[in-house]
Amino acid sequence: MVVLETDFLIDLLKGSDYAVLKAKSLDASGEAKYVTPVSATELLEGAHYVGGKYLMVALSLLSSIEILDFDLEACDTAGKIGATLAREGKQIGIADTMIAGIVKRYRKRLLTKDEHYTRIKGLVVEKY
Repeated sequence: MVVLETDFLIDLLKGSDYAVLKAKSLDASGEAKYVTPVSATELLEGAHYVGGKYLMVALSLLSSIEILDFDLEACDTAGKIGATLAREGKQIGIADTMIAGIVKRYRKRLLTKDEHYTRIKGLVVEKY
């Protein structure tokens, strides 16, 4: 079970070869796909900014993927991640900390091209 990170969703909507190939591979495998509320919000912010067809396509894509809850356990996990990274001087930003917390809470892997997620111990990261 894989959680699609914001950059993957954006690349998919832009038709990036790597993202499209990976999406086809995931579809063929039948693997369950998820998105965090943070990534959904980031994607929709950009879609509203651009507007038009991009907004409709983004909404359609997100309606086909289950959005994981950002519950208290996910908040606590994100808080621990943020505190650990801050102590190490390796912060990644609150949005990405929240994404990582949600992914860890639900014990899924994160599909991303962002290298900074590999700083988080115990987070399973798949690069595309």
